[in-house]
Amino acid sequence: MPVFTLRFSLDKRLFEVSTISEMGTDMLVALPGEPFVETGKAINERLGTNAIVLGYGNDNVRYILPASAHQGDKYESLGTWLSPRAETVLIDAAVEVAQKALL
Repeated sequence: MPVFTLRFSLDKRLFEVSTISEMGTDMLVALPGEPFVETGKAINERLGTNAIVLGYGNDNVRYILPASAHQGDKYESLGTWLSPRAETVLIDAAVEVAQKALL
């Protein structure tokens, strides 16, 4: 199975987002941390596919929060060091690498 990986920098740290294609009609998208359900839904919506979005792919950056979840003293917001823009950057990267896998 072909694996496509995109490496990029965010919040002064190097990240990888990977996809695995040729799984019939499905695709795996691996993010480097624990994404919220909303993150997976956003990736699928932008791709127009039914990708399986996995966490802890090649790294553990803790929680990947939507910007709205950074407000307040919730467990998740205290348990991440990523900036509020991190989810958007990771979604963009996941979509970019997944589109390469679909070609």
